[in-house]
Amino acid sequence: MSRKAISHLFILVPMLFLFSCGASKEPLTEANWQQMENTVTHRSFMFSANSVDTRSGRLNRMDNLGYMKMDGDQVEMELPYFGSSQVSTTYGRTEGMRFEGAATDIATKKNETGGYYDLNFNLKNKSEVLECNLRVFSGMRAALTINSSKRSTIRYDGSITQGNFD
Repeated sequence: MSRKAISHLFILVPMLFLFSCGASKEPLTEANWQQMENTVTHRSFMFSANSVDTRSGRLNRMDNLGYMKMDGDQVEMELPYFGSSQVSTTYGRTEGMRFEGAATDIATKKNETGGYYDLNFNLKNKSEVLECNLRVFSGMRAALTINSSKRSTIRYDGSITQGNFD
């Protein structure tokens, strides 16, 4: 099994377990589905991270770890990175997950069985490609998983706030 496949399993299995344990036994209401659908289709929101999962463990914090804003296809992201890099380009300093620009390959998918919406998109800068999956749950809880062309996979848990953020 490749290193990237193992990395994906390491993130996905705990995430599925975490969210399945806390999942509601009752089906989501139409209002819940509508709120989640509006969030992913209008793409005008801010994701605020309050914990992060890496290959080496989970870091919980009560305050805001960072954010990702999305307005249409425009993304602004400022999140810390706690993981390993396949290519060192920062020469000793820690570089977070930072991005500002247009997202590409944007796709949404409703999962009625799991009770969530997925918003998938790619971000590309001069040196790195980020494959992002934002999974939005009832109550505006969300998980942002980022696969990088140069770093290990990382997942941020947090919440979504809808609106215009300038």
